[in-house]
Amino acid sequence: MLHSTNPEIDSDRLRHHIDGVATHCRHARPLALPPLPGHTPDVGRVAGWRQRLRHVPWLGSSLVWARARWWRVRTPGLSLAQRLRAVPVLGDLAAWGLAFVTLPRWRAELRDHVAAQQAQLQDLRNQQVQLQQELKRLRAASADVQAPRPQSLPPTSGQGEESR
Repeated sequence: MLHSTNPEIDSDRLRHHIDGVATHCRHARPLALPPLPGHTPDVGRVAGWRQRLRHVPWLGSSLVWARARWWRVRTPGLSLAQRLRAVPVLGDLAAWGLAFVTLPRWRAELRDHVAAQQAQLQDLRNQQVQLQQELKRLRAASADVQAPRPQSLPPTSGQGEESR
């Protein structure tokens, strides 16, 4: 409730304006305002059968869900599969059935994919072993080339003259 805490505000005029805005906003349809504290809404006063059904705890939410799904079925631009999936209960059952039917194919594809990955992994391991062996061979060859060799003595001057 509005309480006048500022004497310059006309609380009656402000309350009348707020009530008018609250009842006529959103395309001139009355809003469903929350009930006042201590006031229980009378279900008989609720306008229309849809509103009465929405007040039933589990039925109201189920009907709202089903109606939204039916609206989705009639949405333009959807494919047939999307429309069938949007049918409230049958669409869910069809999706589960399709998943159950295609499960063996998915498993086979995954099995083939895993087998291919394992074969590639084994090939990489074989290549790694070959590269390690090649590296050992190259290191041994490099060590032989870089090993110090005994140097031969240069010819002496006397020996060189005799050969002339």
